[in-house]
Formats: sequence, C-alpha cells, structure tokens
Amino acid sequence: MYNLARQSINVDIPPRDICIYNIERISDVKYISKELHEKLKKRVLPKKNDILLAKNGTTGVAAIVNTDEEFSIYVSLALLRPNLQVINPRYLLHFINSNIAKIQFNNKLIGIGVPNLHLSEIKTTKIILPSLKIQKIIVEKIDDFNSEIDDLMNSAINRKKTAQEEFEKELFE
Repeated sequence: MYNLARQSINVDIPPRDICIYNIERISDVKYISKELHEKLKKRVLPKKNDILLAKNGTTGVAAIVNTDEEFSIYVSLALLRPNLQVINPRYLLHFINSNIAKIQFNNKLIGIGVPNLHLSEIKTTKIILPSLKIQKIIVEKIDDFNSEIDDLMNSAINRKKTAQEEFEKELFE
C-alpha cells in the first residue's frame, strides 16, 4: 500500500487565461486575466502528468494533464503530482478512478448539499502500489480495454446514426 501523503499534493487556484473548473468537461474552460494567472501560479501550476482530482460536488473523478500548455485550475480540483520514481501517473489515474479509491473517497466526504473531499482526507487514501514494471503492464492493459470500448462506442454511434438516416430516408421517399 502507498499513502498519498507521500505525494506532493496541492490545491489552489492558479489561473492563467485558461482556468479549468470541471474535470468531467476538461474542455469547458473559463478565461481569466493574465495578471491573475501570474500572481496565482506561484502557488501551484499544473504540468504534464499531474493528476487533477475533483474534490467538490462530483468528487473522486480524476484526469491526467496531457499537455505542456500552461493553465490554471480552480479550487474545486486537487492537483496530485506523482513521484515518478515510485508511481506511474497513468496507474495513479486509473487507481483513483477505480472503485477501490471511490469507496475510500465516499467514506471521507464532508457536507450534504455539495459534498467536499478535503485535502487532509485525500492524503490518507491508501493505494495498492506494485512495482513500476507491473504498473506499466496494468496501465497498458486498461488503456487497451478503454481503446476497445471507445472503438465499440464510436461504432455503435455511427451505426445508430446510419440507421436513423436510413429510416428518415425511407419515410420521406
């Protein structure tokens, strides 16, 4: 087991022109002033392979930073910076998005209306931590499954669209 307290975990609002508020819609960005970003980025600045974790509202959902572009995050997201000597960032991402982590997060939620996952609680999350070699194998397997699922979903969407078009064509001919 590996405890997140060993990780460098920071939550702040380090905005730039782009600020991410919603981990589920990472393309849903807000624009802020360059001055505010310059001031706030001194506290924490997401970088490639960091994990962004939703800690307010829809809690426990994570995404990996896969860009070198400078941007900021809002207080509803926690930033987890994996120690690359110990943990593969994609393994951490998959683990955090697993039911094992979700159960731990759900047991630590504070608040009724808008649940909140406090940093102190995030830091106590226990992570199953195999060797980096095994982590890499697990990541490859999960990524392969996710790719297959994406392909199947895209195929189903395309088939549905084609069926609808054929149906409409039959109706109006």
